Amino acid sequence: MLRAYHRGDSSGGAPIRPARAAAIALAWAVLPALVPVSGVAAPVAPGGLLAERARELSPGPPNGDLAAGLEGWLVEGRDTPALLAPGARLAGNVTLVSPPVLLPPGAQTLRVALRAPGGGGLVRVRARPEDGAPEAVLADLEPGAARRSWPVPVPAALTGRVVRIVVDPVPALGTTIDVLRVGPVTAPLPGWTVWSGTLEVAGTAGRHAVTVAGAPLAIASPSYRIVPGPRRRTVSVGLRGDGVVRLTVAGRTAVRRAGPAWREVSVTARASRCGSRPRRERGRCSCAISASSGGSAPAGRPRSPAPWGGA
Repeated sequence: MLRAYHRGDSSGGAPIRPARAAAIALAWAVLPALVPVSGVAAPVAPGGLLAERARELSPGPPNGDLAAGLEGWLVEGRDTPALLAPGARLAGNVTLVSPPVLLPPGAQTLRVALRAPGGGGLVRVRARPEDGAPEAVLADLEPGAARRSWPVPVPAALTGRVVRIVVDPVPALGTTIDVLRVGPVTAPLPGWTVWSGTLEVAGTAGRHAVTVAGAPLAIASPSYRIVPGPRRRTVSVGLRGDGVVRLTVAGRTAVRRAGPAWREVSVTARASRCGSRPRRERGRCSCAISASSGGSAPAGRPRSPAPWGGA
């Protein structure tokens, strides 16, 4: 888990503790800036965004819970899925393709609920654009005997486009997969950009923490307004678990390994970088966080936008 707040925010810099402890995932690469999402007001500090509720941007494809049976869905394969109440059970080499759905701008995740009654399931989830572009692999999921709703990442390149969601089990002798729901489409951290990985936020209102497990995660905040003073330019990320987190603010980077107790990694941005050019971005900064469980931060860093958080 990791949590972020700004020392100049209205809480006086007090960290927001998550509702419960969990294993964390930590850093491998970070991006030092973010282009703000259109229509999202720039906050005073990025920590304020972690207290926001996740937003449901769309319920997902029509009949996404299959309550109306296979209406609107395509079945690829020889066998007809068995209908559940609601849902559909896939056996053998059968693929289920959802009705078309628009992935709204700002979308970060698509929830997909699955179950493998006998265990040992493996499902590939893809997006099939209606404009004829190549399919994009979204996630490989391993459902078990209990129902689970998985957060599947929505690439920024697919937002604003109409796609079909392809649920494609890997055939295995005696294995069946229950497709229980596709949707909704959500933004767990409204206004943030997800550069890579799957974004999942745990906790109750006002006590949120980003949880990372498995694949590395790289996220970046919207640009935010600052006021003079070093404390107002300092961003801290609280972390706990097993892994490494890298935090970048206005071109400055700090890296720290997490442990069993809460600790912080902090960066104070240079005023000259937060107030440099272009003119319309003066007095604004942004922060970026990368995390991967059990890993270590590499020497390199991917190419990134301008250090002042502008476009």
